Amino acid sequence: MPVNYNLYEAGAPVWRQYKLELGFDLAAIPIVLPPDAAGVAIQDFASFSSDAMEPGIDLIMIGFPFKHGPNVPYPLWKRGMLSSEPGYTLFGNPQMFIDTPGTPGMSGSPVFRSRGAFLVDATTAEAQKDYEARKIGALDLIVQFDANQLLNRTVGLDFVGVYAGATADNTLDRLQLGRMYPASVVEQLVTNGEPGCNPYPPN
Repeated sequence: MPVNYNLYEAGAPVWRQYKLELGFDLAAIPIVLPPDAAGVAIQDFASFSSDAMEPGIDLIMIGFPFKHGPNVPYPLWKRGMLSSEPGYTLFGNPQMFIDTPGTPGMSGSPVFRSRGAFLVDATTAEAQKDYEARKIGALDLIVQFDANQLLNRTVGLDFVGVYAGATADNTLDRLQLGRMYPASVVEQLVTNGEPGCNPYPPN
């Protein structure tokens, strides 16, 4: 059952924003789930990554585009390549280009970097113990690990930022580029964000 959240309380915005005067189009609202609702936070399944990034790496956005509904009830995954130098500012603030077109409704979606991982099964765990006890050799352990990776391959995700939509620049949009704010900016928004300000408040 959907949970609705108001954007205003007593006529004042509930969201927090971050340096709007510098062009940051980023905001956050507090989420408090009702007692009979359950939710999963990003930090429940993805680590916060502070590793250096470089152009060309693959990124994954997971979100809900417009027209999402009963026929497509789950979030959609979109892959894009990091297209700009992460150490430089774009449009006057720290954001990055992703080689994927702006997708209406996906703005605000978390962005992840995928990393290869594998689940260790009981046989492989036992082989590791046998190796440590010197019951088997290193070659036998390597063979078991290789077999385990083939059978139990999975995808690991590191949270690296938030998708911010198209560039709003006609020339760049023709290149089908989207934007991303890094996770460090999201952290600054949550910890040091300012009370929201809407120049066009509701009547």
